[in-house]
Amino acid sequence: MENYNSQKTFQTVKLQEMHKSICFAEIVQSSLQYYSAQTWSWDTIPAYGSLVISADRQVWGMVYDVQTAPQDPLRIPKALQLSEEELKRNHPQIFNFLTTTFSAIVLGFGKEPVFYQFSPFAPKLHSFIKMADPEEEKLFFKDSSYLHVLFENSNLITNMNELILAIISRYQKLGLLNKDFIEEFIDLLSSLYGNDYNRLNLLLKRIDNLIK
Repeated sequence: MENYNSQKTFQTVKLQEMHKSICFAEIVQSSLQYYSAQTWSWDTIPAYGSLVISADRQVWGMVYDVQTAPQDPLRIPKALQLSEEELKRNHPQIFNFLTTTFSAIVLGFGKEPVFYQFSPFAPKLHSFIKMADPEEEKLFFKDSSYLHVLFENSNLITNMNELILAIISRYQKLGLLNKDFIEEFIDLLSSLYGNDYNRLNLLLKRIDNLIK
């Protein structure tokens, strides 16, 4: 029994070390609908619309808000007319007080298969977050069902059109855009936007300009 427990502890530590080597942030606020995380380095900033995954429960999130600010609200940044290199050389303490946090809307959980719905359990506080790699993104984006979850929780999103454009840009980088895919995607968007024709038409024009 003692050997079994020792082996189990060793495997747990190794798993934690592996997660930490590929992760860049940890959760500081968690719910079924979204989670917020703080990056371990203030200048490690996830892209708007990027996919992130909680390492503990494989909960997929899409970044919709990012903020960099001092840890102490009384330390207000001031313009010093210095480059970042000059600041790091002459005033390195400035960066010790900066933190970057981001929020991600929950769009699914699991890996094979991905379930495009809320996870039965929210990610644990202080669990690690990793960026989805290109293969994981392709796995997630092959089914547009996540858009239903996104629109059903649109109360979190300041500007849905901007987020959709960020998603389209990611499709382009992954090589997922083709005529059939675009037509299917636009048909689904049309049904999700409902009677908001003006907003939809504006979005479609911007998508057309983006993919030309």
